[in-house]
Amino acid sequence: MAGGLFRILLAGNAGSGKTTILNRLAGSRQHVSLYPGTGIERRVGRCPIGEFQAEVIDLPGMTGDETADARIQAAFQEVARNDIDLVVNVVDAANAVEELILVLRMVELEVPMLLVFNKIDEAERLGVCFSYEKLAEFFKAPLIPVEARSGRGMVQLTDEIARLLRSGSPQLPARPKYGPVIDEAIEDLIRRVEPLKRPDLRRIPLRVIAIGLLSGTVEICERPEFRVLLGEVARWRETIAERTGFTEGAIFPERRRALLAGACRNGMITTPAGTGGDSFFERLATRPRSGTLLFLVKMFIAFSVIFLIGQYPSRLLAKGFVALGRYITAAWPDWQSEFLSRFLVEGVLGGVGAVVTLLPFVLLFIFLFVVLEGSGCLARAAFAMERLLRFFRLDGRGLGLFILGFGCSIPALSACRAIESKRERLLLLFVLPFLPCAARLTIAALLIAAYFPPVFQAAALWVFYLCGIGAALVALRLLRPILGKEAALPPAPELPPCRFPPLGPLLRRFGSYAGGYLTRGGLVIALGAIVLFFCNTYPERTDFRDIDEKLVQLDLSTTLSESRKIEEAARLHREIARRKLEYSISGRIGQGLAFCLSPLGFDQHTATVWGGGLVARELFIVQAGILHVREDYASGEETMFHPVGRNRLEAISLLLFTLLCSPCLGVFFAIRRAAASWKPAFLQLAGSVAAAYLITLAVYQLGLFLRLGTDLFPH
Repeated sequence: MAGGLFRILLAGNAGSGKTTILNRLAGSRQHVSLYPGTGIERRVGRCPIGEFQAEVIDLPGMTGDETADARIQAAFQEVARNDIDLVVNVVDAANAVEELILVLRMVELEVPMLLVFNKIDEAERLGVCFSYEKLAEFFKAPLIPVEARSGRGMVQLTDEIARLLRSGSPQLPARPKYGPVIDEAIEDLIRRVEPLKRPDLRRIPLRVIAIGLLSGTVEICERPEFRVLLGEVARWRETIAERTGFTEGAIFPERRRALLAGACRNGMITTPAGTGGDSFFERLATRPRSGTLLFLVKMFIAFSVIFLIGQYPSRLLAKGFVALGRYITAAWPDWQSEFLSRFLVEGVLGGVGAVVTLLPFVLLFIFLFVVLEGSGCLARAAFAMERLLRFFRLDGRGLGLFILGFGCSIPALSACRAIESKRERLLLLFVLPFLPCAARLTIAALLIAAYFPPVFQAAALWVFYLCGIGAALVALRLLRPILGKEAALPPAPELPPCRFPPLGPLLRRFGSYAGGYLTRGGLVIALGAIVLFFCNTYPERTDFRDIDEKLVQLDLSTTLSESRKIEEAARLHREIARRKLEYSISGRIGQGLAFCLSPLGFDQHTATVWGGGLVARELFIVQAGILHVREDYASGEETMFHPVGRNRLEAISLLLFTLLCSPCLGVFFAIRRAAASWKPAFLQLAGSVAAAYLITLAVYQLGLFLRLGTDLFPH
């Protein structure tokens, strides 16, 4: 205890539910990772427990492996830096046998321990029952069963923590006995380590250091003060190998498994009740062929729902923005600045309004994504496609980051910091930006709604997402040999329960995703609309004498009908807007981009719109909205969906280029932070632009050769 504040360390395997318990204890709303091993942050919450004030520390998820997971050292470092009063070791009851290995490791810290068996509902569904008294007796530590998601058992957990803190000096858990020769080696090394131990390790027990030396833990073996012991350590390893047959890396894992086998025989019972959990749907969803087909069908249904439902609020919003713009234009006083009126109508209602109009599609996508994620459907699809994914050398943690990338690339890129291997981390940083995120969804929705009839819109978006996934997987396969020798893949993570997610966590997770998208994009969109409006306006061209003469002649004409006059006047006004744009900063940038992108089918207008999204993908929509209002407002348009390009082949070319190219400042800086270097960020940007250009060039030129440009679908 420091300063009257008790420190409680939450330890446990990845996915055991530590963060949910922290949220229950501290009343916080920390993000709960659904993908084991992707949590990267040390989370801290303060809360009253009984009559005490406690600081609860939640570390990133660990594994019981002796050397493979560097994050296990975070618990030892936490103990070394702080006075930890209690370790609360969280165990996933549905996978207790494997997770109790970590408990035996944490016992060595010689800190009072409380065992918490979480997810007991899932264990009971699987037919796994425990004798909690026998397990508590084996570990010499109190044990509390809970279901943190629903809150069941949390009152008993809080009371037990308060009781342990109140006792002042609770009983330490029992030290495991590894066998005569191993215990003898540990005792001998303890005597040798004691005079060499430095002050920074004063809170780490000598026994932990001795075990680390025998098991080859890098953080201990490479310390200068212990190098004199490496010869003696090597002799003990040879002795242990001769008498037990265990090599360096297997000494303690194998002995711990043997100890747990005896404990579980007495403290755990598996009943036939659990066999009924393997339902027909479960078998269908996890088989390779049927599971893959089922996943594709779910995706198609989800995209159909997005377009079927999203079009109605989107059209209402579009009509509302158009009506508001007309009202502002008509009611604007003559003595007020015309510039301010244009800024409100074109910059705010045209630019920001275009993004808001497409927001229903994005929110529906995020909600359906959260439902599929929380119900376990995505995890089962990954399990079913395991053979395919392993061909691309994608492991369970990488797949979790892939799924996170569908919502937004930036959180997925940030989560790459949890990957210990630098090579694996760089590999995922290079390929994750290829995934179609929510920002790309807005661009896809705009172009698909403009160029494809309703019957084909869901299929087009479905193909768009499949192409994005395929591009990321192909890039993953191609880049692995370049980055070095392939490593053995770890086993796939266990499947979460298949059920409709509880409404409360579902809404909180939806709010987290949606709020993150809105907060990250809101400021960028607002500032981008202002900057783009000025770039589209200045320098301003005012000399249009030839068009003014045509407008006067049109007004005096007696041969044209009234409807024909309106159409011709609208065309002339669009010509004025086009000339103004060409003269502006955006137009001049668009001319330069069009010179480079014309082989892809980009004219100056399309290049100018795409150039607006160089900073952030959402600004593509802002720029398209501003130019749409500026060019087409006089024609009486009542929708924000408008063509960008001259034909459908150009729209497909723009879709493909946007899918593969990732010039987004948020993604760029996320890669820079995760890699701790500028070089990977620049390499990823250059590589994605080059790949997008070459692939789009091939598709567009092939489409021109086959004359597929204008008759792809009737419109």
